Amino acid sequence: MPQEISSPEKMYFPGEKITKKDLIDYYHLIYPLMGPLIEERAITLERYPSGIKKSGFLQKDCKTKPPSFLKLLKVKKKDGSFINMHLCNNKDSLTYLVNQGTITFHTTLNKKTSQKPDRVIFDLDPSGSSFEPVREAAFFLKEILEKKLSLKCFVMTTGSRGLHVIVPITPTLEFDKVRFFAKDVATYMSDLEPKKYTTEVRKNKRGKRVFIDYLRNSYSQTAVAPYSVRAYPKAPIAMPISWKELKSPKLNAKFFILKDVKKALEKKQGKYTKMTPVRQSLSKSIKTLNQIKA
Repeated sequence: MPQEISSPEKMYFPGEKITKKDLIDYYHLIYPLMGPLIEERAITLERYPSGIKKSGFLQKDCKTKPPSFLKLLKVKKKDGSFINMHLCNNKDSLTYLVNQGTITFHTTLNKKTSQKPDRVIFDLDPSGSSFEPVREAAFFLKEILEKKLSLKCFVMTTGSRGLHVIVPITPTLEFDKVRFFAKDVATYMSDLEPKKYTTEVRKNKRGKRVFIDYLRNSYSQTAVAPYSVRAYPKAPIAMPISWKELKSPKLNAKFFILKDVKKALEKKQGKYTKMTPVRQSLSKSIKTLNQIKA
């Protein structure tokens, strides 16, 4: 039985006249691609119940009893306490969460069945307004990962400012080891081109350099989910793309917007990049990186 949508015509994106129903329709259309990448993962919800012109908030802990089709996952915090995070394992759960005002979904790097991550994420963030340095950084990082460390990687616009470079891995290593690897790669990259790239967290120390953020590779940290809509004007989408697409001078972090993608999906014209699972171990790459840096 279909869920009843409360206030389906509520304007979530007033400038573009995008309603709650429009957002739900988009997520239903994209779910065959998005679902496998978010199911069985704890989710942080970015909620704007009154639309993006009003204040929004992040929600990790579910404090009310959800409907039977929406499952929760008990997640241990650093202080030893527990929170109940949402799982979005089906369209019904997705519909319910968007109906509650969720615009953007952020997922953990591990599935509920494992305490070990199955992906490494490098968040490339520009210090200025130009997208070109981020594009260049992504290709440079790809060269390090694929040619030197033999790791296949994907790239995704964030729908915000930069790009995510994502490395799928077999979940065999603890978060600490994966984060140390990500840090070593980021440091190696910034050491090779210190005038272009940095791992400096403090913005006032970065100058014009691209920030290589590896800190998302930590237990219970989340990153924006692929194909997720962002809470900015025009409803940009965090979109996985091919490396060939990244070469396009027209591309930027907010290039893909809801109205265009939704229309293409409705006409079955959208040929969007699918992030296919890849089984690859980090262990050999860690050894290789240590040898390179020695």
